[in-house]
Amino acid sequence: MRINKIRLFQDPAARREIASWVLAISLALSFSMATRAYAFEPRRVQQTSMYPTLHDGDIVFLYKLDHIIRRGDIIVFNSPTSSEKLIKRVIGLPGETISFENGNLLINGTRFVENSDRTETDYGQSINSSPVVIPSGTKLGEDEYFVMGDNRDVSYDSRSFGPIKRGSILGKAEAVLWPVDRISTLK
Repeated sequence: MRINKIRLFQDPAARREIASWVLAISLALSFSMATRAYAFEPRRVQQTSMYPTLHDGDIVFLYKLDHIIRRGDIIVFNSPTSSEKLIKRVIGLPGETISFENGNLLINGTRFVENSDRTETDYGQSINSSPVVIPSGTKLGEDEYFVMGDNRDVSYDSRSFGPIKRGSILGKAEAVLWPVDRISTLK
């Protein structure tokens, strides 16, 4: 058997075949690692702050290349107060003024009521369920976003830690990939 292995490596056609397989596997692994590092990745939701849109244990498709952040987008970002990765909904955009009045969120002086087709949550609900530590009338900087969880009663979000910087955003959650019965796009 040893003689056959030696002959296999001495045969130029066999060496080319082996080299082509090694190259194909190397390219596939490199492409996979680069894609995950720079384009997209699956990410497990490990909190209930986005319920009912996202459930604890859901796996979402995180798209990293979209640099346009819009109100209503669900983003994953580095927590400004810990090493955790958080997932929240974008509420306030750069340049907007965030205020609180009678338990309601105002953006540029207008009461914020989110488009109800985004989730089952009533976004006109009071925000008093979580302590608000940022001053009312805070104007967001040119690279700042105000984020909140859909489950307002338990969410640790911009009401507690203030606006987040654009540079801390890792990507947008575009779809639920798991569990199978919850597969859907996130809009």
